Amino acid sequence: MKRAITMSLATLLIGFACTAAAFAQGTQSLGDYARSLKKSTNAPAPAAQKVYDNDNMPTTASVSVVGNSSGNTDAANTGDAKNADAPSAPGDKKDEPQIKAGQPVDERKQAVDAWKQKLDDQNEKDAAKAKLSDLQEEARKAGAPTSVADQN
Repeated sequence: MKRAITMSLATLLIGFACTAAAFAQGTQSLGDYARSLKKSTNAPAPAAQKVYDNDNMPTTASVSVVGNSSGNTDAANTGDAKNADAPSAPGDKKDEPQIKAGQPVDERKQAVDAWKQKLDDQNEKDAAKAKLSDLQEEARKAGAPTSVADQN
């Protein structure tokens, strides 16, 4: 019983202390402080931002929200001009077809067709490798020497 009374008194004492500390901090709210700070600074007003709606949205050009703007192509073109004379490496991916945002439909179809052709070629290579592997396995099972069966 004594413990319960002591705990209750300690809780009330801590509650009163917290309440007193809250009133002692000041009565100015955060909003009032922000208003006074805004009045004290004489910063120029920010420029009006362009608002897009259906009336002034461009309809003829595509709008890209990802990647670099088209104005930065000069830097990329100068880098390509330096490397145009250099021989391309087998792992070079410059000649691969690409699908980009805002690309005309016919170019997209050409890129898709090129990718399909690459996939078909890769599937043919995989099938040929599998057939070679099967033939080598059959030769091994038939007792052919490994030097004959594993020629590449």
